[in-house]
Amino acid sequence: MGAVMPEVVLDLSNLRHGGALQAASALLADLSMVRPLPEWLHHCEVRVSSQVLDHLTVPQDSIPGVLVARALSKSQIVAFPSRHDRRPTLRFRLFGPSYDMREARVEVMGFASGRLLFPEQLASGSYRVESVRWKAEKRFKLWAARHADYYVVETSSVARKLQTALSLDPARIHVVHNEPHAVFRLPKVSVCRWTPGDPLVLIYPARAYRHKNHEIIPEVIRRSAAAHGIRANVHVTLRTEEWHTLKALQINGVTNLGELDPRGLAHAYSRAHAVFFPSLLEASSATPLEARVQGLPLLGSDRSFVRESAGSASVFFEPTDVDSAVSALATFSHTYPDLYALGAADSATYRYELESYSRTRSLLRLIGSLLDSQ
Repeated sequence: MGAVMPEVVLDLSNLRHGGALQAASALLADLSMVRPLPEWLHHCEVRVSSQVLDHLTVPQDSIPGVLVARALSKSQIVAFPSRHDRRPTLRFRLFGPSYDMREARVEVMGFASGRLLFPEQLASGSYRVESVRWKAEKRFKLWAARHADYYVVETSSVARKLQTALSLDPARIHVVHNEPHAVFRLPKVSVCRWTPGDPLVLIYPARAYRHKNHEIIPEVIRRSAAAHGIRANVHVTLRTEEWHTLKALQINGVTNLGELDPRGLAHAYSRAHAVFFPSLLEASSATPLEARVQGLPLLGSDRSFVRESAGSASVFFEPTDVDSAVSALATFSHTYPDLYALGAADSATYRYELESYSRTRSLLRLIGSLLDSQ
């Protein structure tokens, strides 16, 4: 007999680095706890990369009724064989665009390429978004993105931009809000309270991608000390090779914690006074949500992708302007008691909201409704 034809394919096989791995890990962890299982999930094929397997926080066999691919080697993208007489009804790719051929009758794509939608927000510093190479790459990626039947995004601002960029019917775009990894829902430890005059510990969990804007950090530290006497120490979470490459960060006031899994990151948050988030662009980021659930004040970019997900204990700044970031730190210093109280209250409210919200269950309901409509 041939292989059983899956009705649905959950495709995580293109995810190999960055925050996408954490999102994939969270999705698979949630799938292991879903009860009752939708009928289609019993016959669903889950495709993963070896890197996704490495980031699992639950045993592979704890994902009931779902086929989970096994890694063949550290460098390969792996999947169960798919030799079927007919196509699956639906394929959901957690993050796209997808560059392979259509496989299912209905293709659903999680869209997370902010650079395609908000290039103006990168038009600063060394980011050459108008290069000939980038223009060609952008045309190709937009062409590939148009092949999906439905799109899943995390914020309304991304939904509006995607609708305009691809001239889409709004009914084809579904907003499913992000949420922190399950480990952040565990009973939190007390927030590390800052005393003005003491060193201020900020954490910036991010890989060394250019849009993460790490280069602003050293000058913000220096000017904050000179202008306001703030002794900031920024904790970053870079891989060893990234840390060695970003030599400008290797100064007093910057500490590299190394790459962290979700549990390690939760612990690192507990030792910080606030979250620093100077990213130029995101279409998918859990950092503002993690700050919110932990009760930590956020010093973040004045961008729609931050404002839409940040809590009330936030101070915003223009991420391309060092003086703006320094001014935000000064505001933080002057209003810290209020921000601390707001963070604690907002954390309690958000944790209550999360008790009745699950991104994974929202995705499963969306997939189920699309299946029912076929």
